[in-house]
Amino acid sequence: MDLNDIKSASELIALALRKPLVNPNRSGGLYSDLINTYHASGEFAEIVRSIAEGFGLRILDVNENGLFLAATGEESPFRAKLETINTSLLTPELRQIFGLALATIAAIYYQTNTSLLEDMAPSTTVYQVREELINIARTRIEDINNGDEDYSDIDEACRVILEIPVTNSTEKGGQKKNTLTRWIQKAFDFLKDEGFVKDRGNGEYTAYSRFRVHMREFMAIEAYQTVAEIMKRQEMEILEERSEDHA
Repeated sequence: MDLNDIKSASELIALALRKPLVNPNRSGGLYSDLINTYHASGEFAEIVRSIAEGFGLRILDVNENGLFLAATGEESPFRAKLETINTSLLTPELRQIFGLALATIAAIYYQTNTSLLEDMAPSTTVYQVREELINIARTRIEDINNGDEDYSDIDEACRVILEIPVTNSTEKGGQKKNTLTRWIQKAFDFLKDEGFVKDRGNGEYTAYSRFRVHMREFMAIEAYQTVAEIMKRQEMEILEERSEDHA
């Protein structure tokens, strides 16, 4: 095994892990050259996969936008854990609100498998996510109360979402701790730190292509599936109402 190949494979993984996110098309020739080598040489690709596996990582995709990695298992040093994101996420309800906010952001960006194939950079805002999250919580609680759905772990979070203040500004223009707007902002801050979204200012965030690749993993999560199904149902109800108005 060529030691130069091992060094180059390690450099490719290091570029993929760098923060802020490195774009191969803007960072010079090395990143693009290593990606081309990965596709051209099966032996080099195997070295990259082996090194990644040793670090507790797996390769999701390798394309012109970069090498995309995800942590494997609870013991991976690269696995994001809620307790390391913010010490205020101490209760199960707050962790569930944080998770639901992430799922709602993901569903707004990519609600269907078809949207994952689109070469685009979708945007959304803290306020759009907040309104969607409130509607989702209301719909979910109504379904539970009507006996239409079995009780799930996320339903306690939905109850809390409808109970806590939506917004409560401080004198300096920030948000007090226990508000829905604050928890959604924390979710966006986490995604920005992970290199998934770009802050465009005024509460608007655009998704990087990296988020689109990772969404293939998120789509199997119960919270995402629940959120996406409710949003799709609400969209159909709006379309039906419009059709009735024009009839």
